[in-house]
Amino acid sequence: MSLFDMFCLLKGLPSLVRVDCSVADMGSELDHVVPEKLPDYVVSNYSNIGKHFQLWRADFSSGSNYSRMTVYSMLLAMVCPKFTRVESPHTNVTSFCEDISKALRSSAFHKYALRLSKLLELAK
Repeated sequence: MSLFDMFCLLKGLPSLVRVDCSVADMGSELDHVVPEKLPDYVVSNYSNIGKHFQLWRADFSSGSNYSRMTVYSMLLAMVCPKFTRVESPHTNVTSFCEDISKALRSSAFHKYALRLSKLLELAK
């Protein structure tokens, strides 16, 4: 499944609370977006999907996939109002929080700090 597929799933099933899957890539629909503009693009095109979505049980096992999981969970938190948690058997909570904190200092994600802070609160 791609991240775009997950957005479509959440849009089509607004009562969905949990998804168990791995996300392989962004999807060709999102690949054209410049990384610095990705948060704004996602919010403007997918805002308030998955109104009940709270938990993503991700299956990531390697470092590069882990980095993507962090970015994807941040993008999900920006468009799914109740999304607060990502679980993976390989998640290092400290690294996850550090990656999110680092991203919040970037200009691309900074203005979404309030929405993204809920991922940090529950990881503690």
